[in-house]
Amino acid sequence: MDYEKTFLSRRDREIMDAVRYGAVVTLHPVDAEYLISLGFIDPYALSNSGNDYVINADGSRYMEFIEDREKAEDEKKKSEKQREKQERFRTWASIIVSNLIAFAALIISIVK
Repeated sequence: MDYEKTFLSRRDREIMDAVRYGAVVTLHPVDAEYLISLGFIDPYALSNSGNDYVINADGSRYMEFIEDREKAEDEKKKSEKQREKQERFRTWASIIVSNLIAFAALIISIVK
């Protein structure tokens, strides 16, 4: 399954977050239908009501994929912010240095 092309709604993501660490979640069958069709959750075998669900191996792999992707995106944002910060520093440093050089040239021309 290509996880890049899999879309989960906010509600589906909340369900996956709830069942991720082995929790049993009681859902209406309509809410669980899409996740079951993707093969991410299964009915809980010991359920009395038949509306309890747990994550399966594919669901766990998908959640690991999502976590890795989010970490990569966070790292990318951090590196972009760091790069922007360095660029601002370089810009200000070059402005200050160029003004100092201009000021030094002005002082030298006045002294001569």
